[in-house]
Amino acid sequence: MSDEAEIDGEETRKRRRWPWALLALALALAGTVAAIPTVLMHVDLPEAAFDLAPLMTPGARALFTNHTARVHVDLGRSDSWDLIVRGNGTLLDWPFTLKAKANYSLWRRSARGGATVSLDGTPWTLDAKFSFSARDGWTVEAAVPETRFDEKDPVVGPVVSRMAALAATNLAYSGSLRLDARASTTNSAAIPVWSASAAVSDLDASLPAAGAPVEVSRLRIRAGASGLGGHVDISPMFPRAESVTAAGVALSNVYASVRATEASWLVTEAGADVYGGKAKLYALFLDPEKLNAGFTLFVDDIDTGRVLNSISGLRGKATGRLHGKVPLRVKDGAEIAVGDSFLYSRPGERGTLRLEDATTIMESLSAAGVPEADRNNLRKALSNLAYTALGLDLRRDPDGGHALEMKLQGSATSGKTTVPVSLDVTFHGDIEHLINTGIRAAGKGKTR
Repeated sequence: MSDEAEIDGEETRKRRRWPWALLALALALAGTVAAIPTVLMHVDLPEAAFDLAPLMTPGARALFTNHTARVHVDLGRSDSWDLIVRGNGTLLDWPFTLKAKANYSLWRRSARGGATVSLDGTPWTLDAKFSFSARDGWTVEAAVPETRFDEKDPVVGPVVSRMAALAATNLAYSGSLRLDARASTTNSAAIPVWSASAAVSDLDASLPAAGAPVEVSRLRIRAGASGLGGHVDISPMFPRAESVTAAGVALSNVYASVRATEASWLVTEAGADVYGGKAKLYALFLDPEKLNAGFTLFVDDIDTGRVLNSISGLRGKATGRLHGKVPLRVKDGAEIAVGDSFLYSRPGERGTLRLEDATTIMESLSAAGVPEADRNNLRKALSNLAYTALGLDLRRDPDGGHALEMKLQGSATSGKTTVPVSLDVTFHGDIEHLINTGIRAAGKGKTR
């Protein structure tokens, strides 16, 4: 055989060995990969640490003293699961325990399983499940089951205390919280589609404060967001509360419809039952950074007696209904400015007024120079008055205070004698100061 023929034969044999060599290499690699979980089960894995601070806003970082997550895990397997993970560590300010399990197929390039994370010494847990397929993409679902909490809760308590540091020592609250989240991808869209929501229910809160206590009963609110990758859409919110009491003013059946815009929050509508009637507002834009807002509160069919009861120095009984509007402006989320407002009885609507104490009216008339005899006669008339028109006008004085003008027309009866009564009296004072300090508390009077 010639040298040339021997060379050709050798080349042919080499070409025939290549497929078998590649197959052997592939099998060796697959075996190595398949053996990795088994090998890792016999290795003491080091603790892993993650810095969460870059993922948090400055406001969120201020709520926690620790901004890292640390975890140490041990691996195992069972008859039902290809991989079992048990671990422990710290997440932000709390120690936690991790339990996870998974089944996988290297040949199908797929996996599925679930995990539970429990914050040690607390009722809070997170349950998650996942699935992965090289063909269909991946899906992760996580949920914190509905959990009761109060101001003594080891998780919620410290966070709320840092959010409301000035009120933390007096703030009392209790309620339930549930969290849900989901994310998934497909091969046709590698960017994840995600959604998350938080639901607070049956939240009761109270903040005792001198002259201005605040109480909230059975607040319910659900907040959510969804998106594609980094794009975020915030879901509308519809908070509801059975009652809200602030500075002596009690609101019931409180509701709102809130939507997020690019630079502010839009309250499309809000309302409540107050003083036996209704109060509503529309199209309120709230700056979330400065907490500034201006809006007009429309009131309808409110009880005359309860309104007069909010004026210091008036005590007695009254019937009838009032209607009107009150422009308000919130400054820095802490102060309320009152614009020119009015309340009035509708034409044809009648009511009664029986004042047992008209000190405020008498003092105003005395300051205006009305003789004592006339003031005494008016005091008697106001003790049994049937009115045909009643109006309350609030306007700002040049000195920055407020003037509350009360206009009253009707007739007073004493025995068999009935005389006409026409009253126009103005009270001066800083109404905003009264509102913002809670001095003007409706519960102090006896009018009903």
